[in-house]
Amino acid sequence: MIVQLILMKTNLTLSIEDQIINSANEYAKIQGVSLSSSVEDYLRSITKETSNDKESQFHHLVEELSGSINDPKGKSYHEVLREVRVENYSGQ
Repeated sequence: MIVQLILMKTNLTLSIEDQIINSANEYAKIQGVSLSSSVEDYLRSITKETSNDKESQFHHLVEELSGSINDPKGKSYHEVLREVRVENYSGQ
């Protein structure tokens, strides 16, 4: 038994600045692909980031925020977490 998957393609009209189109066409040519496939690949990559998988939803945000908060004492996250746990559970 042979199962064949047929993917439908839809035409899409976009309004984009001429300079961007020219640069994108040049990029696609260098890559050996069509501009349509380049746009399709880009759209596929950004829609994967917005999937239902919670890790992928927050990956970009976490990556962007990583290292943005520094403890003035130079302590690591794990050191601060340990101190907070000691304070919370030691009855002080």
